Amino acid sequence: MKMKKNIKRNKGYNIYGERCEVRTVTLKKETALAQYIEILEEIEIARAEGRKIEYTVHTDGMTQDEIRAVMDKVNRLITMRNMCA
Repeated sequence: MKMKKNIKRNKGYNIYGERCEVRTVTLKKETALAQYIEILEEIEIARAEGRKIEYTVHTDGMTQDEIRAVMDKVNRLITMRNMCA
């Protein structure tokens, strides 16, 4: 018996099966932090407008240490924004 799988991933649905905007971003080493800040701003704008948005982030060409350093900065930025809100 063959079973058809209805995969909604990256076709306008988030991981919970809800309709949303799906975007894919490939980070560049030189501008990774700026790209993440732009992503965060777009998520905040979409949330204020009542839209759902989901990003898939690719880190091709970056080492694990570089990714870890960028993510540490992003986490600090998110923490600071939450403390001020």
